[in-house]
Amino acid sequence: MVSQKTEKGCVPKILHVISKVATPHNNTLMQALAASGSCTLRLYYSVKTMQQYSWGEGIFNAGSDPTVLGECDVHWGLIGHALTHPGENYLFIGWPNNTARMLLVILWFLRRPFLFWSDLPQETTNYPQHIAIIRKLMYHIVKTRAWRIFLVGRRTVEYFQRQGYSADRLVNLPIFVSLDSQRSDLSDKRTRIRAKYHAGAGTLLFASGSRLTFTKGFDVLIKAAVASRNRATRSFKVVIVGQGEQQTALRQQIAEYGLNDTVVMEPWMAPMEFEALIASADVYIHPARFDAFGGGTLLAMALGVPVIGSDCAGAVIERVTHGANGFIYPADNAEKLAEYMLWCLNNRNSLSALGENARKTAEEWPPERGAQLIVDALR
Repeated sequence: MVSQKTEKGCVPKILHVISKVATPHNNTLMQALAASGSCTLRLYYSVKTMQQYSWGEGIFNAGSDPTVLGECDVHWGLIGHALTHPGENYLFIGWPNNTARMLLVILWFLRRPFLFWSDLPQETTNYPQHIAIIRKLMYHIVKTRAWRIFLVGRRTVEYFQRQGYSADRLVNLPIFVSLDSQRSDLSDKRTRIRAKYHAGAGTLLFASGSRLTFTKGFDVLIKAAVASRNRATRSFKVVIVGQGEQQTALRQQIAEYGLNDTVVMEPWMAPMEFEALIASADVYIHPARFDAFGGGTLLAMALGVPVIGSDCAGAVIERVTHGANGFIYPADNAEKLAEYMLWCLNNRNSLSALGENARKTAEEWPPERGAQLIVDALR
C-alpha cells in the first residue's frame, strides 16, 4: 500500500484493523478514517462474506484492499509483520479468528498496547468450557493491555466500568451510517416501493428490519400491528426485513392474526435496497427487547424518517428524543407500541417535522466524528 502524506508532510501512522467480516456500517467508518489522511489503513477479515446476509463481496471490496485471514488458520505473515514493526497500531474488533487471538496474546506478552472495539457482551450465553476459558483470557488481555477500549454505546461503557475497567481508557464509539443520502435522493424508488406494498397516498408505511431472533422483538411488533388494526381509522402496512431462527414462527403468527394483508416479511435486502425501503416509509420501528445499538434506527434518522423504538435498544436511548424526532416505548409492551403507531396514523401531517429533527440528530454524529476518535487514540 502506498503511504500517504499529511498536510504537514509527515508519513501517517499505520493502523491495522482486524474484524470478522466487512459490514456497511463499519465500511462507512473505515472510509472516513482513510479519507482523513491521518493514517494508512490496512484491513483484515476472517471471511469475505457471511451467508446469513445478502451483502455479497461488494461490501468486502469497498475499501483499502483487504486481506482474508480465515477463521481457524493462522496468518503467519501478519504475525511476523507485527513482531518486526513494533511502531504500528492495531485495532481489534473483538477477537474474530485465530490470528487475532494469537496476536493479542503476543502483544500482551510483549507489553505492547493496542486498540480494541467491542459491542455489549452477551454474558447470558452458556459457552462450552474451552470457549469460556478463551474468553476469560481475551478479556484479561484487553483489560490489562488495551490502550483504548472503544465501546458501542453508553450502556456498553457502563457495563465495562462495572467489570472494573479503567474509565479513562473507555471511549463511546457507536456504529455509524453515511449521511450522504437524503430522503429526496431516493424519491425515484419511492413510488415503485410503495406500489409494491400497496401503500398509496392514504396508507401509512412502517418499516423495520434486523435478524429475526427473540431479542429483536418482531413478535411484539406483530402484536402491536393487531392492536393498531383493530382501532385504526386509516390503513397501514408493516414491512419486516431480515432472516433468522424465528422466521417461520413469525410467519405463523402473522397468519394466525389474519395480518397477511397488513404485515409483509422480506428476506435480507442489499444495503441500497434496504435504504430505499426506509426512505420510502413514513416511520421506522425498532422493537427490540434488547439491542446493543442498532443500525436501522441510525439509517432511518439519517434519511429523515422518525423512529418508534424500545427503551432497550441502544441507538434509540441515545438518539431518539421522545416526541421530538420519534417515540420511545417500554420494551416488550405491544400496547404502548400500538399507541404510538396509532398516533402516527392520526397525525400524519406531523411526521415531516419529526423526520426533519431526526435528520438534525443524525448530523451530530457524522462518520468523521468516529474517525477522529480513533485517530486521537493512535500512538
